[in-house]
Amino acid sequence: ERRVLVASCHPQAWWGLADGVHFLESDLLALSHSPSSQRPSYAWVGASTQSAQGLAKATQLACNYVTVDAAGGWGDLGEMLAGCALASYVAGEPSRIALHHLPLAQAAGAAGIAIAL
Repeated sequence: ERRVLVASCHPQAWWGLADGVHFLESDLLALSHSPSSQRPSYAWVGASTQSAQGLAKATQLACNYVTVDAAGGWGDLGEMLAGCALASYVAGEPSRIALHHLPLAQAAGAAGIAIAL
């Protein structure tokens, strides 16, 4: 079964045409400053983050999953994901993340990897 999510950088009217929305970190953090800082009413809500603040916001919204960037290294990623209850995936471009990184991602607390093409 496949799901289609629209990135939050696209018009909000498009989100309802798909199965849900995937928040970019800047849009995710901007929710904190908006009157509607609640989880959108879509079945699927995901987020990309590079920071502990973004991960905390994704957790507060009860996202179905979160993708995190391992730019700070595997140790920093492990610290950030410690205690994270969300399904988390290490994201990156093929030049930085590859299938052989899966054991490192799982050791850091991630469920898997997400390779951006």
